[in-house]
Amino acid sequence: MMCLIVVLGLIAAVVIAAFMYEGHPCGVCPHWVGYIIDNRVRKWLTDTEGVISPYVRKGDVVIDFGCGHGLLTVLAAGIVGKSGRVYAVDLQDKMLSYTQSRANREGHSDVVVTKSTNPSHSGTPLAFETIPKHSVNLVVFNWVLHELPLNLQREFALDLFDKLSEGGKVLVVEPPFHVPEAKLAEELQAFVDAGFLLHRKPSRRFQKIAVLQKP
Repeated sequence: MMCLIVVLGLIAAVVIAAFMYEGHPCGVCPHWVGYIIDNRVRKWLTDTEGVISPYVRKGDVVIDFGCGHGLLTVLAAGIVGKSGRVYAVDLQDKMLSYTQSRANREGHSDVVVTKSTNPSHSGTPLAFETIPKHSVNLVVFNWVLHELPLNLQREFALDLFDKLSEGGKVLVVEPPFHVPEAKLAEELQAFVDAGFLLHRKPSRRFQKIAVLQKP
């Protein structure tokens, strides 16, 4: 019974947080939401490790866009190892600070690099400017792509196409609560228009997933 209460409480918190981002001045979930949803129950419900692990290898370069509290960042860092790199990208400094501290605690300080985006920058996102072209193997948007305006989605898609190596992938993971299929299709179309191919749409509990690939 207690386990059921915890699970239901977590689902309720995630739903509330998902709808709160619209009222945030930056248009995203506030940083404190990470303390609610970043826990073992969420990892079990959404199988975060199982979602990302098929697409990450030792030595890879990964961009975790909208890293939040770094749950996925440290998972990726553990897989790529010291010969790889994980760029943790977020709009909020408190998210980046927590992620870097988490990476340091778990022994990934030499693997994880935090990068901030600039909400007032209308051109190529600052976070990607220093990342070499054709060097990235995987970009992950984990429950975050829906927070970006469509024009920014298109800009990110075009820029990431240059950053990804041949055969590189974009993993899009969205919550089922307020991202209907039509909205997901619109998000994916921004990447298709940039030159990506829709690779596959694996089925996972409590989330909608799509994998795009650079030819």
